[in-house]
Amino acid sequence: MAHILVVLVGGILLAAVIVLALWQVLGRPQIPPQAALSSKDLLDNVKLSLSVVAGVGGLVALVVAYRKQRLGEADHLRAEAAARREDTKLYNDRFRSSAEQLGADKAAVRLAGVYAMQELADDWSAGRQMCVDVLCAYLRMPFSGPYRAAAPELVESPGERPQILRSAPNEELHAGYQELQVRLAIHRVLRTRLVRRTEVDDDVRWAGCSLDLSGAHLADVDLKDCVVESIRAEGAVFHGRASFFGMRCLGDAAFGGSVFAGNAGFSGAVFGGNADFSGIQAVGAAFFVRTTFTADGEFNQARFFAAAVFEKAECVEGDLYLTGARFDGRAVFSETRFGTDALSVRFIDATLGPHAAVIGLDGPWQVAGRGFVLDTGDPDAASDE
Repeated sequence: MAHILVVLVGGILLAAVIVLALWQVLGRPQIPPQAALSSKDLLDNVKLSLSVVAGVGGLVALVVAYRKQRLGEADHLRAEAAARREDTKLYNDRFRSSAEQLGADKAAVRLAGVYAMQELADDWSAGRQMCVDVLCAYLRMPFSGPYRAAAPELVESPGERPQILRSAPNEELHAGYQELQVRLAIHRVLRTRLVRRTEVDDDVRWAGCSLDLSGAHLADVDLKDCVVESIRAEGAVFHGRASFFGMRCLGDAAFGGSVFAGNAGFSGAVFGGNADFSGIQAVGAAFFVRTTFTADGEFNQARFFAAAVFEKAECVEGDLYLTGARFDGRAVFSETRFGTDALSVRFIDATLGPHAAVIGLDGPWQVAGRGFVLDTGDPDAASDE
């Protein structure tokens, strides 16, 4: 009611000001006296009065409608805020329940917790990274194996159907197999949610997520064609194969000090930031075929026990550093673009094992005995063996 009175008073004052201004502009004309009003004048006055009343009514209706709209918008905002609070409370309850399942004693309950965390991350975009962090933290927890199940034995008895026999593991070994299934389930969840859904762009379901696998013991990791914001795996141990073929890392990638017990595949991968592989130990073959390093690719003090294939790898804006690296197998550098400046390639103190062979190395660095030498055109230049 107060708002309506304020509007009415304001309207009257505004009308009075307008009339006074017009009277001043017209030179303050005098209104001639009129002895009596005719019926036509009375009718005009009635019409004018009705118009004024209608205008006042319309103004009141506009004020009421405006106030109703403001109140409705306020109620809508309060309802949305309440819904968000309710959704957040529900998400927090689901997160707490999933985390408790991951900490359960029984492997089946932990496995259910993995998929409950996956469903939560699908629904809760604001808390998705937190769910991913929990799954990665689970993988970083101590785990001593086993990393592969024993192969079954097929026994054929005369006149009987073949039987598949498995050795009955002891309780500790059986628990290890169960825990391995939980961890493999986390691997599958990360792959299915981070893999590119199309070949032409980086569209993934969990876009913008980063992985922290530092110090984890991982079995048969498969992140082929996945897209991550960044990845950290310093000191991680990769058992079995480690597949990062076609992976796209938008930011930095840190694998320093990691151990690859099987083959490591990074062919076709694209690193948008610095890629640090310093001090890695590749027991199996390491493939970096057509790998793109947008910034620096660091393999300082890396140890390659088997083949190290950098064929057609490319450094776009940074350089490829191999200071102090050790090659014990084939080292393939055919058509490799080491960096913006060929002289910046670092083979300083890099060495070759007795059975190593370097293939396709073309540029100022050449093999000299069990090491490498920078060919500067100076015959007296010393080699780094």
